[in-house]
Amino acid sequence: MKWEHILKNVEQDGREFISNYFAELISSIGGAINSLQTNLATLLEAKAKMIKDRDAQESLTRRVLDSMYEKSIQEIDEVIEQTQKQLTTFRGMVVDIRGNERMIEGLPIGVALKSLEDYFEGKDTTGFPPLDRQKLAELLHRIGFEGKGME
Repeated sequence: MKWEHILKNVEQDGREFISNYFAELISSIGGAINSLQTNLATLLEAKAKMIKDRDAQESLTRRVLDSMYEKSIQEIDEVIEQTQKQLTTFRGMVVDIRGNERMIEGLPIGVALKSLEDYFEGKDTTGFPPLDRQKLAELLHRIGFEGKGME
């Protein structure tokens, strides 16, 4: 096999590795977003039901229970606010990841793989799909990339 074919295969394997990782990452975050959206809908329904139940009470009962209802509604509102903040954060992460993916796509494959490796170096990746560092190291080794162009 000629060296041009070997490099072409490494290029294809590397691009596929990067593409698959970003797809898995986006899918993972998309799952979290879907879960948060479901939770938010459930909270909004619970709040609406609580308000409806409160409003359906007789006036004397309502006066007695009003502070309990208001406290519960306030607690639900706080959880709704936190859930909305989390949704905003996760949606921002998707935008950032897509931007990183586009940036990496334009780089030579060795630089792209090294950038992906460096990006996750020393970061807390809890909740993210694991980066297959062994496969990444193998691809970098096949290229013979030693950080050239990264200085």
